[in-house]
Amino acid sequence: EAVKGATAYVTLEPCGARSSGRKSCAHFLAEAGVERVVIAALDPSPFASGRGTERLRQSGLTVETGLLCEEASVLSEGFLHRLETGRPMVRVSLDGAGFDGRFAASARADLTTELNRLGEAGYTRLWTQEGELAEALREQGLLTE
Repeated sequence: EAVKGATAYVTLEPCGARSSGRKSCAHFLAEAGVERVVIAALDPSPFASGRGTERLRQSGLTVETGLLCEEASVLSEGFLHRLETGRPMVRVSLDGAGFDGRFAASARADLTTELNRLGEAGYTRLWTQEGELAEALREQGLLTE
């Protein structure tokens, strides 16, 4: 009841379908009684990619896009990187604040395979400290700077 008639502000376009066949995020917003959804950035994934905004509009909600798009892109950069490459984004950090976890493989490991495995597990943003591993990632084009 508290959200009936409300405006929802979201970073990324709500999904319009789910791979599991369950209700989508757009469906839940409409079902809750939200009247307006303001979306910072559209989601290029197969489960959104315009499908979320279409579902919202078909349900009678007002939809606006692009508000603070550049600022919001920082919040979804790991997700978008994994969507594009299949691997989580890796950055150098001193303390890992704001990351999913630390990437601590051996610099001599097959780093692409390790990152693909972690991407399949759902990781989007990993960190490592500057050093041998960061340099190996950098040399292979696997470090986001």
